[in-house]
Amino acid sequence: MNHQFWQWVCSSRLTASDLQDIRYSLRSWGGQASIIAGWPDRELRAALNRGCDAYLRYGRVDRANNALWGG
Repeated sequence: MNHQFWQWVCSSRLTASDLQDIRYSLRSWGGQASIIAGWPDRELRAALNRGCDAYLRYGRVDRANNALWGG
């Protein structure tokens, strides 16, 4: 993911429509991101929240991506 993705996700209240758009974006990244796109809503929201926490705390995409993937 990139800065634009995290800025969008972290500034959203994550409606059902947002989750659909986020899933589409994750699938387009491929690899592990496409696996995360298939997670149930609850798990996906938790992963996105972890990623946002890291992005807002450190301002770094790599930290946000690692947190998204559970690292």
